[in-house]
Amino acid sequence: MPRSHILCYAIPGADGSITKGKRRLNWVWYWNYREADELSALVTDRTGRKRRTSVPPGMVCPEHWQKQMDIARALLSPQFRELLEATEQPFAQPVRDLAVPQMVFGRTVLVGEAAFVLRPHTAAAAAKAAADGMMLGQALRDGNDNLAENLRRF
Repeated sequence: MPRSHILCYAIPGADGSITKGKRRLNWVWYWNYREADELSALVTDRTGRKRRTSVPPGMVCPEHWQKQMDIARALLSPQFRELLEATEQPFAQPVRDLAVPQMVFGRTVLVGEAAFVLRPHTAAAAAKAAADGMMLGQALRDGNDNLAENLRRF
């Protein structure tokens, strides 16, 4: 879906069990929203309180949940629709991007998760660190004897 994706995965049950029939199924539906004008309404709970970090289970505005259910019924597979319909107390939690304004401090270089907070659903932390390391290596290898200039190019 444009601006969105959904996934689900098994998690241990209430007693910690991972056996079929006792484990649980967790689902996460990601949507891209502009923080400046769209996110505010979504993090406002059913009582009108604007939440900073998450809207707790059962506190999502019914209008927002109904909109998601309408989208689910129109676009999602029957399996995902069933998961959403079985959810009695949905919650919402913004996941924000955060990039550091500077990656080089003298001879110290930030790479991977130290330089950019990765979204939890991408499983990309190792790939980001490796990519940063390769770019740093290339900047040092292709550069001249001026370490400061090579790091600035990185």
